[in-house]
Amino acid sequence: MIYTNKQYFTFCEKLIEFQNFFEFSEGKIYDKNTGTAISNEIADLVINSENPINLTEFYQITMASPKHLLVIYNLMTFLASLLKLKGFRIHSENCHIFIKKDNKYRVPDAVIVNKNEQKLNENSQLENPFGIVEVLSASTKNVDLIAKVEEYQSIESLQEYVIIWQDQPKILQYSRLNNHWIKTEYEGLNDILTFDSLEISLSLKVLYEDVAFE
Repeated sequence: MIYTNKQYFTFCEKLIEFQNFFEFSEGKIYDKNTGTAISNEIADLVINSENPINLTEFYQITMASPKHLLVIYNLMTFLASLLKLKGFRIHSENCHIFIKKDNKYRVPDAVIVNKNEQKLNENSQLENPFGIVEVLSASTKNVDLIAKVEEYQSIESLQEYVIIWQDQPKILQYSRLNNHWIKTEYEGLNDILTFDSLEISLSLKVLYEDVAFE
């Protein structure tokens, strides 16, 4: 079954605390942490319920790994105060991004926005992110490295798309320069990630602090 935008918004509204665990693409509702579409039975049950429901009663929630959460925590801790000084803020896993080109909704691991220029549509979906960060997991790797690159680069406001590996000190960065995208790779704890559009640099040693690699 193919769902409409309205049905997806209803799905999110009916969830008590897990609405940011799901994304919408090509008429299907996806579990963000597994990259798989949820069944029509579950989607219909949520959409047609009369009241908000507790999803955990009938659906196994897949949580982000401890490494994933730690990388995002380190990123947020380092960037929050620096971005504030520049008129920006960073959101973590609570911001739906509207992809106008494909009429999709994504929920990145972290989103950088300009506080004075933030634009939300009628459904409180952000239309003009400045920067987007995704942390790779085995289940979403192909989506983050392939599909989302094209989707995110279609957003006119976007200046940075950063993809972070959680099981090794490695980063892939796409930066917009004169309306062209520059691809930069970082690897090793001694490397330094640079956001040229924000004039901010972040050591991978800081980003991966307390992350244990196998």
